[in-house]
Amino acid sequence: MSDGTKRATAHSLKRTLRVCYPAGKGELVLRTELDWQRDIQPIAASEDGNITTFEIEARQPFVYFKPRLIQDDEFHWATGTNDLLVMGADDARIVYPYFFSDDRGNFSPLIEIPSDILGRDHRLRVYLPPGYEENTLARYPIAYMQDGQNLFCPEEAFQGRDWQVDETSHILRGDYHRTHGVA
Repeated sequence: MSDGTKRATAHSLKRTLRVCYPAGKGELVLRTELDWQRDIQPIAASEDGNITTFEIEARQPFVYFKPRLIQDDEFHWATGTNDLLVMGADDARIVYPYFFSDDRGNFSPLIEIPSDILGRDHRLRVYLPPGYEENTLARYPIAYMQDGQNLFCPEEAFQGRDWQVDETSHILRGDYHRTHGVA
């Protein structure tokens, strides 16, 4: 609907949602737009404690939600925008939140590898997506690109204009969903 309101469904819909975060780093709960002040407790956890399952019930076709981490009586919201749960969809998605990482990701220091064949160093830089170092259970695709000096850093790029590959990867990866994979 164009006014931003949602249509109610004819009956209540239930969905389970799985959230994957390394065990032992705190307790996961969810909050939803149904009541942003109320924690939703998990209904189950995997044997290793890495996957927590939640159940959401609503009379609407989709619900915005956000994971929260409770650590030493402190609450931390997942970084980034709210996630969208489609209530009528199959239960296939796993959410990989991160709570303490920069939502833009970061870069490795410049790595120089000597080449005896070319008689010069190869310069290498690695872009690490948001949450890479924090949520070690998530998997990320790898893209190898040449002309690395032009990819990310304007100070290294030809004529000071980089190709903004990091920004493009955010769009292509859909960081605002923070979901990496379908079971």
